[in-house]
Amino acid sequence: WAAAETDEQKFGAAVTRAQVLSAEGRRTEAQLWLRRAVQVAPNDQARALAERDFRYVRARNPWVFAFDLSVAPSSNVNNGSSRGTFDLIGLEDLPIPDDMQALSGLDLAFGADVTYRLPATDWSRTEFNLGLLARRVTLSEESRQEAPTADPANYAYDAVELGVTHRRLAFAEGRYAEFGVLAGHNWYGGESLSDYLQANVGVEDRTAPGRVLGFDLMGIRTWRLDSDTQSSDQVIAS
Repeated sequence: WAAAETDEQKFGAAVTRAQVLSAEGRRTEAQLWLRRAVQVAPNDQARALAERDFRYVRARNPWVFAFDLSVAPSSNVNNGSSRGTFDLIGLEDLPIPDDMQALSGLDLAFGADVTYRLPATDWSRTEFNLGLLARRVTLSEESRQEAPTADPANYAYDAVELGVTHRRLAFAEGRYAEFGVLAGHNWYGGESLSDYLQANVGVEDRTAPGRVLGFDLMGIRTWRLDSDTQSSDQVIAS
């Protein structure tokens, strides 16, 4: 790769390197080299070959990495009130503090998911997942003037989740059952907000061509750490 001077030479070096790494069981690194091969493919046929090899290696890699980054303008980065006043116990038009009103700015979020897949069998597979989320906001000049005491750090949100999912054939080819458990913790404004535990069970039927039938049942228990009275239980069916 270092000595290659043309796209053809770079492509050949990247593919060869990927093949060696894959044979050694270093499939994540092999995927990176195949991505390089796709980028320097000298023609459509070579690109299709590298993409095919990439799919082959990815399907056999126990590690799966996914990253998301978003930057979006928002008229309400702090999840504040769109009204300037509120009513309380017979008192009307009480003013809402400036930093609790809807403030505009930019909403920035970064997410990362790491999945490890145990060796699959003909009838089941099991995956472990670690998820991370970080959200930050910046206030517009208008919001800083309207609410000079507002601190963007107070609206930061972070979360970490750890889960396991098991999927298996159920009774017949084309019928599946899935079980999952997920535990998480989040922070708001730098302070611990809640712990939560989620469990789900689902069934899926793909025995009829062109038709998928499914049912999922999910239970969620949330322990609010800032206010125990806001702890909750949810059951969701779909």
